[in-house]
Amino acid sequence: MQCYVDMLTLDEYTCSFVKDRQGKDMKLKGLKLSEVILEKVLYKNYEDFTSRKPVGTVIEREIDWSKMNVKKLNRKPGQAFPPPVSMKGQ
Repeated sequence: MQCYVDMLTLDEYTCSFVKDRQGKDMKLKGLKLSEVILEKVLYKNYEDFTSRKPVGTVIEREIDWSKMNVKKLNRKPGQAFPPPVSMKGQ
C-alpha cells in the first residue's frame, strides 16, 4: 500500500519488492499528483461513482443482456431485492 501512495505522491520512490540487478531497491519514477487529483484518485472518484443519485448519468439505449452473459432481472436501476425466501427469519 505504501508503494502505491509513494507512486502517486513522489517524484521518485522505491519498493522493497522491485530490485535492480545488484539486489538493491530500484528507484522508480513517481507521478507526484497535485492534491486535488490525488484525493480524486484515492477516494473522491469512488464516492462519486457509488453515490445514490449520480449527476448526468442517463441510460440512452436498451441493454442487450444476452451479450453480457447474465440473466436479465425485472427491476429498475438501483432497486434492491428482498432476501430469498430461504433466508427470511434467520
